[in-house]
Amino acid sequence: MQRVSRKQLQTTAIHEAGHAVIARVLGLSCGIATIVPNYEEMEWGHAIVHDPLTTLTAWHLRLREQYEQGVCDLKDRSAWRGFILAKMAGAEAENVTLASATAATATIAAPLNMSSTPVSRNSPWRNGSDTSRA
Repeated sequence: MQRVSRKQLQTTAIHEAGHAVIARVLGLSCGIATIVPNYEEMEWGHAIVHDPLTTLTAWHLRLREQYEQGVCDLKDRSAWRGFILAKMAGAEAENVTLASATAATATIAAPLNMSSTPVSRNSPWRNGSDTSRA
């Protein structure tokens, strides 16, 4: 495994942050995220997202009172779906952050079944005046 380049370090940071941020937003049990290469394990970095059973245990401990009152419903499938989303988030963070404008437009347009027709010069969308920020 070769030494990590600046570009690889940036890509790894985006990828691992994708896992870590989504896991935390979804309330999953998580450990550290790092971009320190481990040459023995041949990895550029990693993010720890604990298994869904660990997440369910943490949810039950943290939300037991609300659960017993029927305010929230802690389903096993929610923990599994969150785990899957967190695992997929690394690659998606790379796609969204590092993709060229053309690739990003194609990626967004395809699932939404939108036209990928170029925006006209006079369109308010070209200068960003009608765009919203997340």
